[in-house]
Amino acid sequence: EPYFVAFEEHVHAYMKTNKSSMVGSMAIRVLGTAAFACHLDKPEHMGVMSFCEAIFSQRACGVLTAAALNAWGLLASAVYPKTLYGIYFLDVHSSLVHCLQHEAVDVRLAAATVVALIFDTWWLDLEDGEH
Repeated sequence: EPYFVAFEEHVHAYMKTNKSSMVGSMAIRVLGTAAFACHLDKPEHMGVMSFCEAIFSQRACGVLTAAALNAWGLLASAVYPKTLYGIYFLDVHSSLVHCLQHEAVDVRLAAATVVALIFDTWWLDLEDGEH
């Protein structure tokens, strides 16, 4: 866990100072994967999701936005279903709509994948009789 925290701090600092969108997108992907592997159901996991939300809500360049959406979707796949479609979907709804209309195909694909994940989670929960 200390390694992840140190790595996360470096990624945040890097994103503030570096202008390379390709390297930044790789850093976001690695951060999302590391959070998924190390911190399921922990506050750090949610912090990375918030970091990714901030990136794709800012309507950054296509490469960064797609990477943030993909990392967010990976982490969202481990969130409790009611939390995912109840809280997170309401928070990111307007950003997802914008991303679905983005000029970059990678962004539209990543946003559609996130919407499909949320819908699928809701549908499976509905089939289990939770509603």
